[in-house]
Amino acid sequence: MAVRNQLIPHRLPEKLDAEKYRRLLSYPGWNYFTQSIKATRAFENGLDACLVLLRYTEDIRKGLSVKEYERNLQTLYTFLLIVLDHLDRWDDYLSLWEICEKTRTFPPPMQKRVCNFTVTEFSPSS
Repeated sequence: MAVRNQLIPHRLPEKLDAEKYRRLLSYPGWNYFTQSIKATRAFENGLDACLVLLRYTEDIRKGLSVKEYERNLQTLYTFLLIVLDHLDRWDDYLSLWEICEKTRTFPPPMQKRVCNFTVTEFSPSS
């Protein structure tokens, strides 16, 4: 990749305001954004945009409710991990995963259900 599109990291902050930010991070805006990054395989641009959005999230933190702030962080960090995975940046991925795990950015894992059935319940009838 000789020339990389530099429009996203430089132009996004100047065009972003709280309303556009909320629209982008809500349904269906976020789905369109992530699918366009995946479909075009523009993961470097996705990484840059995600970092700009994380910075913007911190800049407007006081204007967000606690629930909205945490949801947006979870959304952005999850996508950041996906992008790092596609870029094969495993050291960065693992570092970010450890930070998220320590700071509880992700929700706790769901408890596994205990299965109360036996194999004979699923064996063919004689």
